[in-house]
Amino acid sequence: GDEFAVIMCDIRGRHEVEALCREIVAAATTPFDVLGGQAMVGISIGIAIAPAAGLDRSELARKADIALYQAKRGGGLNFAFFSDDMSQAVRQRRELETDLGRALKSGTELDVVFQPRYAAEGLVLSGVEALLRWHHPRIGAISPYTFIGLAEDCGLINPLGDLVLRRACTATRAWDLEAVSVNVSAIQLRQGDFAERVLTLLDETGMQPGRLEFEITESTLIGGSDASARNLATLRAAGVKISLDDFGTGHSSLSYLMRLEVDRIKIDRSFVRAIGESAQSNSIVQAIVTMAHAVGVTVTAEGVETQEQQDFLVAIGCDHLQGYLLSPPLSALRMIEIIADKDARRAKSDIEAA
Repeated sequence: GDEFAVIMCDIRGRHEVEALCREIVAAATTPFDVLGGQAMVGISIGIAIAPAAGLDRSELARKADIALYQAKRGGGLNFAFFSDDMSQAVRQRRELETDLGRALKSGTELDVVFQPRYAAEGLVLSGVEALLRWHHPRIGAISPYTFIGLAEDCGLINPLGDLVLRRACTATRAWDLEAVSVNVSAIQLRQGDFAERVLTLLDETGMQPGRLEFEITESTLIGGSDASARNLATLRAAGVKISLDDFGTGHSSLSYLMRLEVDRIKIDRSFVRAIGESAQSNSIVQAIVTMAHAVGVTVTAEGVETQEQQDFLVAIGCDHLQGYLLSPPLSALRMIEIIADKDARRAKSDIEAA
């Protein structure tokens, strides 16, 4: 594999260990020539020192591995010494993994909520984004930023993604909306049978493919595997829409929009939050909208929280708005009430017009 052990004996202090680690990192990351180009190796190091971390060789290796994981979480190309709080964090993480697996099997702790998306013109409800929530019986609400990453690391992201998609399609298939958006991770897209499973699920739930929209990050689209590309092509051919999430935070440009064939971009909330702070901030958002419209791509601004942001986005021609100013994520039952109210008002308007 790609893991190695280094044993240092008779060390006089941590400074000697740190010095060796720096030498190893420097040596491993020095670029070298391969097939006419240059390559480099990344490396992370975890350290456990006896007797403080124990004397049993298996225990020392386990604790060095925990420190190694910490070094990787810090961005790699680094080293970390084991400490007792690391062990506690790993134990808590493993417990959370077990709890997530249990929650997935029971389904009772996991809930899908829906954040409305409004057309900028007239602020008419046009779609929803399905969002997963985990209500842990002991801890309470756990942030998706915590448990989605956990699911990806421990191999639960595929069944978790299937659960969200099935519940979202089952709940929204009869709603009078243009589309329901569901987030998809790079790991899901890399599964060879992902597109086939999605189309089967759509058929089982009676959801029209043209009303489903997958939200995918830029890194997933640009750095995806061949399997990812095949899955996306199959889904698009069936009518499923593709949305580029967090636009502007990576290498986004007009050339990418033309090459990636996306149906929608979502302006990252960091840009929306900066509206009104400076003329430069406003110009960046306006440039994104203009750029997307130039290639026929719809634009949604997420994270709209102030009236100033809303007014500016409407004025520059942003197509759709989403954020707490308009609505927080809502339960399926509450969404049904809102859609029924919208239909009643539209029917009344039609009668008055007649």
